[in-house]
Amino acid sequence: MPLSLPTDEDLKRTLEGGADDLEAARLRLDALVPAIESWRWRTRVREVADIARAVVRSLPELRPLVARTRRRATAENWNKSSKLRALVERVHAQLLALDQAVVSREYETLEALLLATVGLTRKVAIHERETAAVEVLDAEDPLVARLQRFQEEVAKVFGRPRGGSRTVAFTYDDHERLRPLWRDGENALAEAWARIAKVDSTGGVERWLKGRAAVAPRQSARLKRNGPSVLAAAEFWRSHALALRTQYVTEHFAPLRVQEEEESEALKFVLLRHTDGAAVLGEDARAALLMLAHELMGGAPGRVPLTGGVTRVREWAALADTLPRGDEDWVRLRESLRVVMSRTVSPVLPPLKRVAGVPPRKLEQTLADFFPPPTRT
Repeated sequence: MPLSLPTDEDLKRTLEGGADDLEAARLRLDALVPAIESWRWRTRVREVADIARAVVRSLPELRPLVARTRRRATAENWNKSSKLRALVERVHAQLLALDQAVVSREYETLEALLLATVGLTRKVAIHERETAAVEVLDAEDPLVARLQRFQEEVAKVFGRPRGGSRTVAFTYDDHERLRPLWRDGENALAEAWARIAKVDSTGGVERWLKGRAAVAPRQSARLKRNGPSVLAAAEFWRSHALALRTQYVTEHFAPLRVQEEEESEALKFVLLRHTDGAAVLGEDARAALLMLAHELMGGAPGRVPLTGGVTRVREWAALADTLPRGDEDWVRLRESLRVVMSRTVSPVLPPLKRVAGVPPRKLEQTLADFFPPPTRT
């Protein structure tokens, strides 16, 4: 009795999923190869950019799969009428046609062709802006994955509701956890915006996407989450976080004007000071002035007592008085203290009391009116 040849189902089981990969490759190549061979091939390739990228990612595994399956079909004398054998021969022919089409366009590899074609600088029509943005920010691009992680983590921290003025909705640990992620996120944003700026010679794609980034992203599983959407969300949360950082610092160091380059360390101090009475911003006169303003005028309610109490405040005042004559922030703080009538400063400090008479010129002397030294008996 002659041996029966294996059926297609038997062969598919032995390939362990390879048959599904071959079928997916056939469908992709059926769309991509004619696009490269067409007359307006650059436009056609841009239209199937997602398919082209999927082919590029699959080629390192697809070519060996096709070669192995063809050798096996020959060695095991598969039935020539087998659908699986016809499939593998079809994909083999498509790969040869793909290589020939790429060479005919004067490129060595499909990846090189894509880099030179998809995202090519051109004048993009209004109705093609999203398509052009997707060209340079594919959803499977590692850059988009970095942006997604950045916006998710920043949203977790800066999306929390605040409890009122001079309150901070996150902690020092949140700040330290975000620090390395923030640097990577800003680098990823810069790279993504550089790609967007390149694709449209009129700048319309960039303007359109920045308009989307100005609005809080909607959270819904039904929304399409492509590369441009992730970029817009990441840019929104970055801008939102920076605005909140400036707001926090302004509230906690009023009436002083904290410089932009000081904001990061100033916010770190505010968060650390909330749970650590010995936290310091620095050892110089400028840092002393900032810490003095924070302790007397802008500290968050509920923070722990200041280590050293009034003595520490007087030390900061003496150090701040060494600033150059006429320093604007020094003047602002002194004038603010002059108009204070009563304010509870810290759990370990007595309330500020206005004293009749002309205030002295020095912060240290001004504070002596508010916090007179204890009388000796």
